[in-house]
Amino acid sequence: MNFLPPQVSFPEAPAGRACPCCGGANARAIYAVSGIPIHSCVLLDSSEAARAFPTGDMCWSCCPDCTFLFNDRFDPALIDYSSDYEETQGFSPTFSTWLEGIATDLIERNGLTGKRIVEIGCGRGDFLELVCRLGDNVGIGVDPSETAGRVDHGVGRGLTFLREPFSRDHRQLKADAIICRHTLEHIHDPRALLEAVRHGIGEEGTVFFEVPDVERQVAEGAFWDIYYEHCSYFSDASLRHLFESSGFVVERIERVYAEQYLQITARPAAPGAGPAPIDEARRAGWDSAVATFARTCESALVTWDRFRQARLQDHEKAVLWGSGSKATGFLTTLGWTTQVLERVVDINPDKWNRFVAGTGQRIIEPRTLAEEQPQHVVIMNPIYQEEIRADLARFGCTPTLHPLGA
Repeated sequence: MNFLPPQVSFPEAPAGRACPCCGGANARAIYAVSGIPIHSCVLLDSSEAARAFPTGDMCWSCCPDCTFLFNDRFDPALIDYSSDYEETQGFSPTFSTWLEGIATDLIERNGLTGKRIVEIGCGRGDFLELVCRLGDNVGIGVDPSETAGRVDHGVGRGLTFLREPFSRDHRQLKADAIICRHTLEHIHDPRALLEAVRHGIGEEGTVFFEVPDVERQVAEGAFWDIYYEHCSYFSDASLRHLFESSGFVVERIERVYAEQYLQITARPAAPGAGPAPIDEARRAGWDSAVATFARTCESALVTWDRFRQARLQDHEKAVLWGSGSKATGFLTTLGWTTQVLERVVDINPDKWNRFVAGTGQRIIEPRTLAEEQPQHVVIMNPIYQEEIRADLARFGCTPTLHPLGA
């Protein structure tokens, strides 16, 4: 191996703080990357503003006691979700179809018909709207961000949005179910949020969370999935431990969406219940995977640097497809400025002619590729590969596709 970006290192040192999940004192740093954007899904109005966007440092630390990973250098004072934040995937037919299936399954398994549903970190409210429409429910979204296109603009949808963080005070909403998708990983103190959720659900009700699966990230050396505002990273073991130690009985944990995400369903536990110990064989397997992460991650970095060199040598044009968090993590970790790669493609019209935080690439709409005719397209999420291939064919493009993690 002959390439490591100057901002990347693989330290082997004790973490500077206790594990935020279990309180253990044995966490150790395994990966660090400096000077990365504090938000990866913000929309910037110019390349200059994007390159000047505030940055922070990531130090990935792993707790061997509960298998939780966290950013030991995370500073919550830097984060402001009231900014122009755009993380929706709802413009993808693949994602929309899957999301409807998840909503239907959640309703049917948990009897969520004619209920009051609270969603923490609801974003645009797409999932909350689905659960309410399909189950004839009333929905309340709690999210501090200023998100474009929230679905409460329609009449008669039975939705309310509160632009604020979720807290114990929201017990007054009297939720029958509390759902939270892709928000827990943004929480610096996940135990505090789970305790607020336990207080908010009372002694009955359903709690449903979805988070990225860190075991896939570790196995793939997926540096593109590690970014500043994701300060908490869960395996199935650490997710179960967090819920059980916060007063819940875990009913179900499963991997979904090509095993990219973990979903957990839980209910309030009786007083005095606590977490079951993590199986020693399970912990040993996790320790082994973490021990190989540095080698796997460095191999991925080398692979993509060789890709860059080959494109420069052959004078071939390449674009990235997908301008979300993965693109920000990928570009900033590799240090690919606009001199290396000029544009990023996205199907979300709210992102067109905006710019990627940190590196400053312009985000363009797919149909512009009919004129540009790139020879290579790097796909940020391989689950969309066939959808992207079909779009490219409509524009008369036949590039080589390079899905991350494939």
